[in-house]
Amino acid sequence: MADIFHDIEDALKQDRLKKLWRWGRWPLAAIIIIIIGIVIAFVLVRDAAETRKLEQAEIFHDAFKALEEGKPSDAAEMYLELAKSSDDPAYLIFSQFRAAEAYLSDENLAGALETYDVIAANTDVPQIYRDLAIYISSDLLLDTLDFRQINEKLAPILLEGNIWRPLAQETLALSAIKAGKKDHARELLSSLTLDASAPEGLKDRAAQILAVLGTDK
Repeated sequence: MADIFHDIEDALKQDRLKKLWRWGRWPLAAIIIIIIGIVIAFVLVRDAAETRKLEQAEIFHDAFKALEEGKPSDAAEMYLELAKSSDDPAYLIFSQFRAAEAYLSDENLAGALETYDVIAANTDVPQIYRDLAIYISSDLLLDTLDFRQINEKLAPILLEGNIWRPLAQETLALSAIKAGKKDHARELLSSLTLDASAPEGLKDRAAQILAVLGTDK
């Protein structure tokens, strides 16, 4: 009988962890949407007087419209073509991010990961966005890569002072939990709750996951 209750307790813990895990992805989506929205607005206003820029803005708009109409594959192709043809750094960066999102909405994980890898490897892209691409692709691969692989992939943004470090720590902690390295996960999450640079929502989520892990024997 004791074994039955133990199994039930473990199942409940796993369910709670999965819910927290899924919830953790929403702040990232919000960050990306806000950043992309700001940059798109800036680009459209700044370039309104230039014919070539207007053409590029129209392509960006057409790709956005295709995505809204349920044609993510077409949208991704348009975004990537715009990224290749545009001489504007903003289009280069955010068209690729949007293409990756389109691939994801089309359940094309391979296409999204390839796009994020291209962003991460492009030295013409500011480091902050290259690191963001590394973080997103690592998060998408949580169910595929083992702890060592996730750790290696996240290594460039786990350095002190990196803006994405708190999110990377959370992802690494989740990978540690998945690998059964709960002590290491506790260490990462405890550090995260004390990190002054981490958003409050992220710290609260780390504390909640810790609370679940804390009941584990």
